[in-house]
Amino acid sequence: MLTSLLPVSPPDQRDQMIKSLALATAYIVQVSEQRNCRLIAAGVNPYQEDGDEGPHALCADLHQIEVYDAGESERIYNFFRYSLAELLALSTHSAVYGSVVQNDCSLRMRENQMSFLPHYITEFSEQHLDQLQNMVRRVYGLQNLHQMDIDPLAGESLEHPPPLLDKKAAAIELRFVDAQCSYAFIRAQMILFQAIAIRAREKARWGGRVYYLRDSVIDQNKALAIQNGLSAIFKPDPNVKRKEGRRLSSYHERGEVETATTALLTFIKRELLHALRSLSCKPREIMPILLRLELRQDNRRCFANYAEYQQYLCHTYKEDFNDVLYEQSKQLLMTPSLDMISYYNQNLYQDLTHRIEQRWEYDLRSHNHQARGQHTVRPASHDHHRGPQERKR
Repeated sequence: MLTSLLPVSPPDQRDQMIKSLALATAYIVQVSEQRNCRLIAAGVNPYQEDGDEGPHALCADLHQIEVYDAGESERIYNFFRYSLAELLALSTHSAVYGSVVQNDCSLRMRENQMSFLPHYITEFSEQHLDQLQNMVRRVYGLQNLHQMDIDPLAGESLEHPPPLLDKKAAAIELRFVDAQCSYAFIRAQMILFQAIAIRAREKARWGGRVYYLRDSVIDQNKALAIQNGLSAIFKPDPNVKRKEGRRLSSYHERGEVETATTALLTFIKRELLHALRSLSCKPREIMPILLRLELRQDNRRCFANYAEYQQYLCHTYKEDFNDVLYEQSKQLLMTPSLDMISYYNQNLYQDLTHRIEQRWEYDLRSHNHQARGQHTVRPASHDHHRGPQERKR
């Protein structure tokens, strides 16, 4: 899915785009069932052929972020590198494989142990591309660039990528092996990716730089995300320098461990609000991500990603797990607004969900109100409105 298709339109046109995708998928589902076949959602496949001991196909979500010049490419790449562990924790979705609950939350560890994150890019130039080629192909023995978590050299075509040393890198490619089959989640994820790219472009045009994080720290947090999803406890980089007079909002700056949920929510609020507003983002578009983060930060029992939901289905239905998961995947592929995790969490915390949506409605619109000199009363924090049945246990 090419993310460049999504943000160029207002929310109603994004609605139409997602509806068109769901309609196409619904047609494929219908045809497959007429031919007595099952359409399996790529990347979330828990099925395994009996006696099949060969390597399994590696399915992934591929997202491309358009790049306009080398300076932007450098900042965008580094910004995604900075937030990689949080994004992976959000996207985990394969805790069950072959109808057996695995010891981790991601297909990445089982099928793609060679995934690789190149170093911090300080200069995106022809000379650097030569160095990057040597590093990837000789030092690390990585022959396929599609094994990269973030590929700064992605071309215009997924099927026919350009030569590695093509001087015009048209896009940065994000590759998440745990593909999703919820269009509502995919839409929220794509908007989040675009917001990160927009924020990185702003940094490039203002002359700002992205914090340098050591590879060992990112790899450690990436492994924690793959193992535990949004329940992971991330470790800070002790080498991050703290500027005097600057509010220490990042766990790297504070030097404290932090859950993946809180780290991602803080990152969105601190870095991406302005970019989300520039996309005319509506709360309903990003709520499949925000709701689970807000509930987890408030210590509510809820599902944070599809790996947890998949485990729940496996334990609940046991003998019928494959059939239940197939039916639910089919619903997701045919319904553009359905997200199973959001559906479950909203039913569990209806009043709280409404208050969270109200607060984000204000946050996503407050910039426009302030620009017009209007004053809007910010919705009160839900901590002051908790009913007895919602109090923390």
